Amino acid sequence: MYHFSTALRLKKFWLHNEWIGVVCIFIIAACAFTFWTAAPTFVDPDSFYHLKLAELMGKRRGPITNFPWLTYTTLSHAYVDHHLLYHIFLIPFIVLFGSFFGMKMATIILAASTVTLFYILLRSVHVRYAFLFSLLLLCTYGFSFRMGLSKAPSVGFLFLVGGFFFAIHTQYRLLLLLSFFFVWAYGGFILLPIMMGMYSLFAFLEIITKQKKITVTKQQVVTCLAPFLAAFVGTLFGLLIHPSFPQHFLFYWQQIIQIGLVNYQETIGVGGEWYPTALSDLVTSSILLTTLLLISIPLFILTIKKQPIYTQVACMMTIIFFLFTVKSQRYIEYYVPWGFLFSALSLHGSGILYALPKKIMAISRSVQHPLYHVTIVFSIACIGFLVPTIMIKDAKRLSQALQGGIPFERFSAAGMWLREHSTKGDIVLHNDWDEFPILFYRSARNRYIVGLDPTFMYTYDKELYWKWVHITTGEQTEQLFEMIQNDFHARFVFVDRDHTSMYQNLINDGRFIIAYEDSEATIFRVPRTVINK
Repeated sequence: MYHFSTALRLKKFWLHNEWIGVVCIFIIAACAFTFWTAAPTFVDPDSFYHLKLAELMGKRRGPITNFPWLTYTTLSHAYVDHHLLYHIFLIPFIVLFGSFFGMKMATIILAASTVTLFYILLRSVHVRYAFLFSLLLLCTYGFSFRMGLSKAPSVGFLFLVGGFFFAIHTQYRLLLLLSFFFVWAYGGFILLPIMMGMYSLFAFLEIITKQKKITVTKQQVVTCLAPFLAAFVGTLFGLLIHPSFPQHFLFYWQQIIQIGLVNYQETIGVGGEWYPTALSDLVTSSILLTTLLLISIPLFILTIKKQPIYTQVACMMTIIFFLFTVKSQRYIEYYVPWGFLFSALSLHGSGILYALPKKIMAISRSVQHPLYHVTIVFSIACIGFLVPTIMIKDAKRLSQALQGGIPFERFSAAGMWLREHSTKGDIVLHNDWDEFPILFYRSARNRYIVGLDPTFMYTYDKELYWKWVHITTGEQTEQLFEMIQNDFHARFVFVDRDHTSMYQNLINDGRFIIAYEDSEATIFRVPRTVINK
């Protein structure tokens, strides 16, 4: 009896002090991400770009509105720091804890905040087992891998889910304000007005369904349109009152449409995250989410009349992000959390989270056959074994994946040589577009050929792009000196150890001078005077 009363008091204390759950889930998530990312590496080369931009902003005390570092891309004349607020957020961490540790600490805080916000949203609508759903999200590989990268996906999650939270609780002024800052924080800001458009549409449909007639009052129109108008107006002002206005419109066209939706993956070598996801891999890699969806979708359909608007919106977002993830791997960071969110909300809306335990207890009291009780105990034991096993397996995968990647000291010696032996503005022809962020971090005094995404160079000058590709892959063996000097105006050529064909072609040409060499890379000097071969 004593133990029962103690457990009851603890349960009441937990339920009546919501801050305890918030603190606990944040601490658990922060500890998990600290363990998973505890290595002197960055998994994604873009982390070097974000780090350098935050350092430059801190020194200049202002935003970066021009980007001369990528000479032969559209960014040279239409650049936008679409992660502006993220870079501002990084600055105090870099100042207080140094570049690398500051970046890591900021990543851990943002990643832990995503899981915490997920929990807060579920608790705010009184979803039972919100803590468990949050732990399932935390230990799902696809989501936590993306959140653990030292870049901005976590920022996009916080703004999008934060907007959803404000819409649910009709905080439209805060939604408007958040929509404004979303434009300055993350390139995926367009998702918020789209989601709020669906929210308004479902609000209209609910009124029409209940009234059984199409006519609606002015007050109902205002109420229904409020989420969309708040998000739309906030987004519009965020675009108009922007440090990069008006050149950011061209940039967003490329970033959202050409890269995010159309994508040139079949034409040029884009980043791995933009390639399709095999349906079988998507289903099996998030098996707990898949299982929950297989349960929650039928229940949602059967109980759709009593499901609130926000659950219907979460269902649509899950479907959209599922299709996007099949098209491009990077959208897994949206599909997984929205899948869990929809599952939790639909199960809650159906009433099964409250009814099922009571139903089992009631049947247990009435049915005395031992086989029934054995079946119940066995089922609970299986779930209690399988779920933690899958979560632990994903946690181990996350540790291996997030502790791998690029050593922070990559190209540090070569970068130092470039800083000391090149003139500001000298162009460096480098062999891979994804090495630009590292070279940019090591030597910002130089200018480079292509980076961040090859689409920016491809749309700038297709012919020049293919010349660069043929040189760096080793296919171009003739007139290398003329092309590099006259077409690219490069003063140096940077070749890492993986590009042996390119290296050998430069050696065979005989006119390039090896100016620096170490175990990671070779830097060739391009003489200003043409020397006959």
